Amino acid sequence: MEIGYYDLIELPSGRHIPAPIAVELVGTEEIRKIPVARKKRDHEFFFCPHCGESDFFKHYCCADCTDDYCDECPDNPDKTEKQIRLKELAFVQLIKNKQYRKLRYIRSIY
Repeated sequence: MEIGYYDLIELPSGRHIPAPIAVELVGTEEIRKIPVARKKRDHEFFFCPHCGESDFFKHYCCADCTDDYCDECPDNPDKTEKQIRLKELAFVQLIKNKQYRKLRYIRSIY
């Protein structure tokens, strides 16, 4: 299995870790043990919770959001760094416990 630059690993929470970062965290051999999801990362994979606009890349608040980074936005930069570290810790723990089936490898269209 080739690990693509835009591929993602989906956690049980529904959050995602980019495949290249996952490789750095646990290595290629561990990534290859994760089941491949049926869904693909395409131009409608991510969407804004406020306006519903979809995109290939996850974005912060959309133009419809009244604040630069409102507290309701799940990707408020003040929360993002902590969320990234927590996601990575959860991912590594699942791999250490060999709970590959709780994860999904999502291939990109690129």
